[in-house]
Amino acid sequence: MNSTATTDYTSFTGWIDPPTDIPPPLTENLTCSVAVIGGGLAGLSTARRLAGRGVDTVLLESGCCGYGPFDTAVR
Repeated sequence: MNSTATTDYTSFTGWIDPPTDIPPPLTENLTCSVAVIGGGLAGLSTARRLAGRGVDTVLLESGCCGYGPFDTAVR
């Protein structure tokens, strides 16, 4: 091994990089049977399962789905 080798580290999280194309906030009312608040693992799973069973479902997330700090939800 070369003792002069250097390692470059990046801010890559190991999961995904944040998107650059997040749509703007909602500007109108939505009507649905179920509104799932939060696009974390539980929210995504719940919304997908409900929609897959034909339930009129809306998933609301303030940022990027699946891109939040997981540890803050389980403290």
